[in-house]
Amino acid sequence: MKEKTIVWSAIVALFFSQPSWASNTSSVCNGCTLAKLHQEALDLGDGDHYFFDFYGQRMTHYRVAGEAPRVSTFHSAALGYSAQIVPLVSGESKLFAATLDLYWINNSSVYVSAHASADIDLRETAAYFSLAYRSESTAGKMNAFDMVETPVYRKMAIDQQTSFSKKPFLAFTNAIRAAAGTVVFALNAVPFVKVPIVMKNRLHFPDGSTCIIQYDFSSQQFVYVPGSARDAVGNPIPETPLEVSGGGTMNYVFPGTPAGQMAGLDQVAHLQRMNILVKVPSTRGSGWVMACSNINDELPKCVAWPR
Repeated sequence: MKEKTIVWSAIVALFFSQPSWASNTSSVCNGCTLAKLHQEALDLGDGDHYFFDFYGQRMTHYRVAGEAPRVSTFHSAALGYSAQIVPLVSGESKLFAATLDLYWINNSSVYVSAHASADIDLRETAAYFSLAYRSESTAGKMNAFDMVETPVYRKMAIDQQTSFSKKPFLAFTNAIRAAAGTVVFALNAVPFVKVPIVMKNRLHFPDGSTCIIQYDFSSQQFVYVPGSARDAVGNPIPETPLEVSGGGTMNYVFPGTPAGQMAGLDQVAHLQRMNILVKVPSTRGSGWVMACSNINDELPKCVAWPR
């Protein structure tokens, strides 16, 4: 009897466990019919697909066997492909309830945003890690260029905002913080389910530059969002030579203000570290413009002139 119990338990565990071959997706499909969800699952192809319907207050789990082509449900079935509804386990139901609560608290939106100040002195940190910090930085303070260029500083900024990973949602309101914490707790029981909530925190540095970090529910930590960094006057901070020109031509505008002048110096130094040289014009406080273009995948060429 004991052996039969063990075998039966193994079969049950195998049925409800997440297959190693499966790819997981989670999507929001508010008010969708079962027919639409069925086709959406087929379109997504092989794997397990969770659909969150916040309007209808339900989550539906489809498992697709085989590689379903983007054709009608009838043809998919005829070719031997199938999308079956899988009953939710307790952990999945609890995760949906927690996610639904966060959705309502956030004014019926899957996009949760916050703003926070990031004031980090690089001088002591640079000495400790034997790193160089930018001489053009504001009194040794970290800014968005450091987020782009130096992984150690990037981690520091994220850790400061998350109380070194102990309280990851410090920048958000109390209600959001509590609801998000409940989602994370529920997710621990069903870690294979992706949460379709986007939580972003825009960091503001002392010089006026900014960047965005986003919460990754799977790893339960904030991560830097590539391409989100902006200098103190709103110009994008490129992360690769191709981004300097945007694949074509891109203009950077630096007004004749202290913030504009500092942003210009930071951008030029940043480009120089990519081996892109720029001669800064004499502006006499009027500001300047820099235009960068890219031809034949070579390093971008940048020219600057007074405004």
